Amino acid sequence: MNYKKYIKSNEWKRNRGELIAQSNGICEHSKNPTNPSKMQIHHKSYDNLGHESRGELQVVSEYSHKQIHRRDKHAITKSREERKRSRIY
Repeated sequence: MNYKKYIKSNEWKRNRGELIAQSNGICEHSKNPTNPSKMQIHHKSYDNLGHESRGELQVVSEYSHKQIHRRDKHAITKSREERKRSRIY
């Protein structure tokens, strides 16, 4: 499934709205209260895009969402660097 098309779909908008309403304005990452209009849904996995389970999604603040992606990007970069260092030439 195409991610950009799915995120614009009515199905996703409905699911997103329900998840944010259920969060009671609490970021699942930081556990801090957050303005619901500033909340986003983080996909922990894209394996089941369009058929995600609740466990694959996380209701987070904009700030936390950026932190999560920075952390993940850093982890990926670090892993690549570690692999390069461990190569035997």
